Amino acid sequence: MMDPNKRGPVELQLAEMARLWTADGGEFVCYFIATPPAWYRTTLEEAGAEIGLLEGVTDQASWNRAVAGAGERPALAHFHFGWHDTAAELVRGGAVVIRTEHSERKRQPGEPLRRLVRHHRQRPLHSFIAVSDYLAAQTRRDYLVSADRVRRIHNGADLDHFRPRPEAERRELRQRLLGISDDRVVITQAAFLDARKRQDLLIRAMPELLAAGRPAHLVLAGGGDREEALRGLITELGVADRVSLLSGDNDVAALYAASDIGALLTDREGLGGSAIEAMACGLPLVTSDRGGLREVPEVGVSGVLVDHDVPGQVVGALAPLIDDEGLRRRMGAAALLRARTYFDQRRAAQQTVERYREILGEVARPARD
Repeated sequence: MMDPNKRGPVELQLAEMARLWTADGGEFVCYFIATPPAWYRTTLEEAGAEIGLLEGVTDQASWNRAVAGAGERPALAHFHFGWHDTAAELVRGGAVVIRTEHSERKRQPGEPLRRLVRHHRQRPLHSFIAVSDYLAAQTRRDYLVSADRVRRIHNGADLDHFRPRPEAERRELRQRLLGISDDRVVITQAAFLDARKRQDLLIRAMPELLAAGRPAHLVLAGGGDREEALRGLITELGVADRVSLLSGDNDVAALYAASDIGALLTDREGLGGSAIEAMACGLPLVTSDRGGLREVPEVGVSGVLVDHDVPGQVVGALAPLIDDEGLRRRMGAAALLRARTYFDQRRAAQQTVERYREILGEVARPARD
């Protein structure tokens, strides 16, 4: 499901939502298709949640059976992932059902027909939540639903965990985690090592940055099927002494705290949790002009958007930040303020629980003649 250091926004928001819901006497049950880590189980239980396990889920049929046998029908069910049919079946059984859209959908052949199928399957649902304005528009388009059925609630970060550190601690982390004791400017991207996340663009930017005498050091944290290819590219370009590829169990918050610039380059993104986490650690952000990422930084104030299809844009975005410590500090301070203002996971949890109550109230309210 996740490692103990990842602390994903969805998982942490569930715990906060459980606190809010059970504080008013409600019952809050979280179902998973894999056993959650011990720390997360403890977090949920301390928040008042009960935990259920949907066992043997390997495909849509087994998913349907597992959900059908999960226990008594809830008053409200909130789906974050899973197949469509089960959610509609719960509505027919009397539950209020909400679905959250987290990801940008890749366009496929036969899209008009696919939209009609999605609309037919999801039509019974009471509401959708989208984690960005971009995904809210995608949801309206792809499910053929009206705007009043889609609520945008940005995901947030754990601002107690992802935070700036004092300078002495920051330098200690640089030495301990990265082996860096000089004044290199550390650029960090924490993301899966897959084809969609474009770590290769950052690696390819390094020779030009270094040739100009810039003291850049790139950190790529994550695991995935592109690790071998990325290591090969690092060796091919001769930048192994200036690129750290960390594929183990990383403390991402500590890595960001040891860094100077946050990055998230990707071809598709619903919002970009790791971009938000970097900003919450007080880092200026260099990120892709794609999907929901456009909503994360305030462009030119707390971050820079790049179009990877335009040659030189990655280097052009990084170079001024590497060269100017004052610019990094100003944009980093603005990034921290923006994260704390708009992307607190407690705020997202509160808005989601408010949406629950709103929908339950609408369903309970008798229709007017």
